Amino acid sequence: MDEKKIEVLFFSILREQAACSGTTVNTKANTALELYGELTSLYSLNVPPETLLVAVNEEYMGMDGTIKDGDCVVFLPPVAGG
Repeated sequence: MDEKKIEVLFFSILREQAACSGTTVNTKANTALELYGELTSLYSLNVPPETLLVAVNEEYMGMDGTIKDGDCVVFLPPVAGG
C-alpha cells in the first residue's frame, strides 16, 4: 500500500469536533471509510460513518469508494433544519 496525501474538509459538527475546517493527511487508506476511521482516531470524531455523505473531488460517492493521492475528501454530516 502506497501512502497518499489527501486534503480533508470538515463541516458542521465534524468541524466542531476536529476543531478545524480541514487538514492534509498522509494515509494508507484506500477508501473513504478507511480514511474516516483514521480521522476518527486522530480527532475523536463521534459521528457514525453510516450517517455521513462523502464527496471526493466534488463528486458524491459511497464510503466504500476509492481514494487516490491528491484527492480532496469532504465528509458531510446530517444537518437538521427547521
